[in-house]
Amino acid sequence: MEIRCNNQTSGWNAIQAAIDALPMDGGTVVVPAGSWRSGPIRLRSNMELRLEDGCDIYFNEDPSFYPEVATRFDGIDCIAASPMILADGCTDVFLHGHGTFHVKEEAFSVDEERLAGDIALLRDMAMSGIPVSERVFKGPDHFLPQVLLQFSNCRNVRLKEFTIDGAPHGALRLLRCENTTLQGLTLRTRGKCSPGLIADSSKRVIIEGCHFSTGSDCVAVSAGAVTDFAAGTRPLEDVEVRRCYFTAGRNAFHMGPESAGGIRSILVRDCLIYSTDCGIRISSRKGRRGADLPGAL
Repeated sequence: MEIRCNNQTSGWNAIQAAIDALPMDGGTVVVPAGSWRSGPIRLRSNMELRLEDGCDIYFNEDPSFYPEVATRFDGIDCIAASPMILADGCTDVFLHGHGTFHVKEEAFSVDEERLAGDIALLRDMAMSGIPVSERVFKGPDHFLPQVLLQFSNCRNVRLKEFTIDGAPHGALRLLRCENTTLQGLTLRTRGKCSPGLIADSSKRVIIEGCHFSTGSDCVAVSAGAVTDFAAGTRPLEDVEVRRCYFTAGRNAFHMGPESAGGIRSILVRDCLIYSTDCGIRISSRKGRRGADLPGAL
């Protein structure tokens, strides 16, 4: 079944309304060319989201518009604002097309001193064994910015050809996913704490022919924080990056510093890297031994 979004009747919920109208066994949602406003989008299993050429999606700039969800920040599980697009526990998702997702990064900016304080508080909570459900960082007192697109606990995900232009704290995160393919994506961010791709505790990831221009790491791979006793850790393994272009960023490819679950079987090949501070970086958090990195090449 194919459903085309209606830009005239649903306002901020046009895309989500089309997804919700799909039958239980899934189907295809088409976003036609033109400018679209959107609030948070929740993907589901067995669906295709197709962006037609000339499709521009602009997300709501009010941080309070995004509900609380389970996520991860700097390798530690917590409750924070939902990504603009979220898939959680889904299988067989295909998101593709020559469209662009836009976010005004300045609308979600957080004072650096306040952000550092919230990160320190989150680490203290994790080290103290406080349950994830009680680590809430959304509201006037504590706020951790979100990524634009996140897949959590998903299998068989294909992402192809679209562009992300701007993101609060990263363009795309893969968290505890298996069998994910990225082809021909363009990921652009400007904030110095906003990476392109974060692959965290995931397995079998292929990144091919993508273009990264970021204010932080272009591709960052990690495997959870050793301090997060309550949430536990999983490895990151079987990641291949090939024929990608890295034209701005802190590090083109960064392994660590959060690597408690282990990082193994990593291959980066046939890539063009220029105008980044560093090509490939391997790091571990200060005061902790290095994690095993078997099969990194």
